[in-house]
Amino acid sequence: MADRRSINLSVNDLAFYWSFPEIVAYESKFYQEEELDVTIHNITPATKVPNKSKLYMGLLERGKADLYHAAEWVSIGRAVASPESRIIAWSPWVLGGLNASFGLYSKPEVKEQGLESLKGKQIAVEEGTGSYYTTIEDLERYLPVDSINLKKVGDPHERLLLTLNGDVSAASLLGVYTDLAVHVGLVQLLESSRRKGTVMVSRTGLGRDVLHRFISATNRAIEAINRDPEGYRDLYFSKVKVILERFPDPIKKQGLELKESLNIPRWAKWEPYPKQRFDEAYSWMEERKMVESGFSYEMVSSLQAF
Repeated sequence: MADRRSINLSVNDLAFYWSFPEIVAYESKFYQEEELDVTIHNITPATKVPNKSKLYMGLLERGKADLYHAAEWVSIGRAVASPESRIIAWSPWVLGGLNASFGLYSKPEVKEQGLESLKGKQIAVEEGTGSYYTTIEDLERYLPVDSINLKKVGDPHERLLLTLNGDVSAASLLGVYTDLAVHVGLVQLLESSRRKGTVMVSRTGLGRDVLHRFISATNRAIEAINRDPEGYRDLYFSKVKVILERFPDPIKKQGLELKESLNIPRWAKWEPYPKQRFDEAYSWMEERKMVESGFSYEMVSSLQAF
């Protein structure tokens, strides 16, 4: 059990961008100034993880992580499935942010054939993350639901490589992987229409004071990143280079060329999660039988951080 002002965080190198504000807050000693003892654990999977939701729910249950954040639908699904967790905050959608970078990417010839050509064709997504839900919502506007063929692959670098090699017709990507995809010859097939934020989840039992201090320090890091993204380019790219190690040498070499042009995602500061947002997202999931029925905003959320 964590001490009153101790917090465990877990960072997956292959998706570090979700945790970049926390990384900046940690490196800048913002948590220390809030009298928090924050420990960051590297939980980058050594092998393929079929479902990331099970991974992150397990981290909370084992005390390896006290908080994490993810796409809205994902966080709702995890909070509903895990009594050890509560939704405590959200960072709204913002232009230039991670949630604004979601999209489907393909080879140029697939785009020339149009979205209709994706009927029955495999599209790489990751189960238990935003790419799964976002792809469904986006493609429902263009294709019959029963013709959407999602291949649950895993981490973004795997999805990118499968698309580049022609093993799937398209892949859901975001963040640094979209920059890299275009740089190595893929094109954006579909820009996501989603305007959903990122939701923060904590294990039950963390006190109001600890949560408030944590969010205050993290928001301070967000302000710093938004004010001077170039000031954090070296730190950001040092994390990108770890991702590039997962790619074949030719792609890795091309990726290193992106240092000066890579987008440093913006963030909106953490704030209370609105009930209306939960109701809309939960209803969408419930209609598609993606989440257990019978839950309410009050059952899975807590605003004690504010």
